[in-house]
Amino acid sequence: MPNNRPLLGELVIYYQGDHEAPGSYAGQPHRWAGTNGERFHPALITRRWSDDCANVIIFFDAEPLPKSKTSMGRLPASVFDDGVHCTNSGWLTVEDYEHIMADRAARRHHAEAPPIPAAPAEGSERPADSEPGADPGNPATEGDSHDGHHPADAGTDPAYPINGGGLGSEV
Repeated sequence: MPNNRPLLGELVIYYQGDHEAPGSYAGQPHRWAGTNGERFHPALITRRWSDDCANVIIFFDAEPLPKSKTSMGRLPASVFDDGVHCTNSGWLTVEDYEHIMADRAARRHHAEAPPIPAAPAEGSERPADSEPGADPGNPATEGDSHDGHHPADAGTDPAYPINGGGLGSEV
């Protein structure tokens, strides 16, 4: 079983909670994106108090000096589940952070992916010579769902100009 105890000098990820939002976000700290647009920051364990409590030194992006925080609680990965907003500051393991980011990316990809068309129900497959959208019982659409003409009429039907036959073509 892996050791999940924080170790002195271990790299962890610090999460900035809502209470760290600047005063300009008074009343709506949940809208704050974090320091330089990010709430997750690298940190090092400087003192271990327990398995779930440690002092950390945090490296904020674009800040000249790191900042220390004392007695910070370990945040369970579940507080970052879809639909949950974590308001507290704290730290989490790099492994938990990577899982959270992978889950977010997968949800984003799933939300952006086009829907997968449902497979036809058993026994309702289209005839092999019909195209999607064609109505096999209707001679006007059978075999061609685009313009109502059958592919066999190509070149002979004046309204279906292909290879020199039909309107607007010259031989």
